Amino acid sequence: MLSGKCGCLKKLKPDPSRDNLTELLNCAAGLSRKEIVKYLLELGAQPNDKANGASTAMDRCMLHLPHESIDALIHRRQVSSWEVHRSMESLGELVKHGAIWQPDDSRQMDYIRRGLYQVNPEVTVDLLELFIKTKRCSSETIQSLLRTPRIRQHLKPHGQRLLRLRLDLRTPREKAERARIEAEQAQIKATRQAYVLASRYNRERLYEEVWSEPVIVVAKRYGLSDVGLAKICKKLNIPRPGLGYWAKKAAARPIGKPPPLPSLPKLD
Repeated sequence: MLSGKCGCLKKLKPDPSRDNLTELLNCAAGLSRKEIVKYLLELGAQPNDKANGASTAMDRCMLHLPHESIDALIHRRQVSSWEVHRSMESLGELVKHGAIWQPDDSRQMDYIRRGLYQVNPEVTVDLLELFIKTKRCSSETIQSLLRTPRIRQHLKPHGQRLLRLRLDLRTPREKAERARIEAEQAQIKATRQAYVLASRYNRERLYEEVWSEPVIVVAKRYGLSDVGLAKICKKLNIPRPGLGYWAKKAAARPIGKPPPLPSLPKLD
């Protein structure tokens, strides 16, 4: 069917010098006619015709996407991924020819966002992946699309896939809370590791040893490398001499008293 309609257009022999191919392209994109879109682009239609350097054809195709399935509109159900294949193919063709998606204003973005609510959220993720991989949409535009709580909730089932695209749906508050929880979990894990090590090494004796001799000497006594012993001291919260300490001591220069041995955090 689509190829037939494209065939009719070819018989009319559009002339770039006479016909407005870009307007024809915009009309074809508004109906998601991939073959016609492809033909017009190859004929010389300009994919990016807006004042902001973006594509009207992309806008129209995006607006048409949720209305591609008449059955879904009649029964007021969510449009499935396979029901928007013509729109997705048309968008792919436009992107392939350099079309850029950037709505004119927040009102147009709101309208596109409302349309995406009617479609399976997987489609929106597919669109985002297409735009990101082809770099046909700015990160600012993508963040604007994902700005509202409703769209974030709509896409939440695909949060892991979005993270792989480096898109985080969490609000700053949610990110901060998650960071706090992860820090607490890391601290608990480190404390547990410290208590396990404390059952194998005497902290007080090890503290005295690393302040009496260089770590490399003490490490041999334990059958470890100096790096390995340094890691154990860190996990056991044992302070160690800094760089130049032993050189200063050998030169009888002031080095001050060693810091006290802190206690291990309590294990809840």
